[in-house]
Amino acid sequence: MAKTSLKHSKNKTVVKNASLVADLREMVRAGRQGVAAVANSTQTMLYWRMGRRLLKEDLRWGPGGLRKADSRDSVARIER
Repeated sequence: MAKTSLKHSKNKTVVKNASLVADLREMVRAGRQGVAAVANSTQTMLYWRMGRRLLKEDLRWGPGGLRKADSRDSVARIER
């Protein structure tokens, strides 16, 4: 009988550990999802602000704006 109760208590421990592991996995998954959402929105805002700044600069140069060659040079400098 002692063997049966020992085996039964081992199963409870395994079940508790499985539940713990499942909870930890869910926490990691949720954390990763949250980080990805923040990174995505931050990157979107960065690109929006960069575009707005480039547009302001382009409009500042008058009706014709920057020449195409100048625009490409500006973007190439930003990429470096």
